Amino acid sequence: MPKENSKQTIPLSVKKAPENGASNQYGDRSKRKRMTLQ
Repeated sequence: MPKENSKQTIPLSVKKAPENGASNQYGDRSKRKRMTLQ
C-alpha cells in the first residue's frame, strides 16, 4: 500500500506543482525544450 500511496502523491504533486510553482523546474525544462525546438 505505501508504494501505491507514493505513486499517487507523485502525479498529484506534479499536477498541482505547475500552478504552485513547486514544479517550476519541470515547466522551465519543457518550455526551454519547446523553445529550442521551435
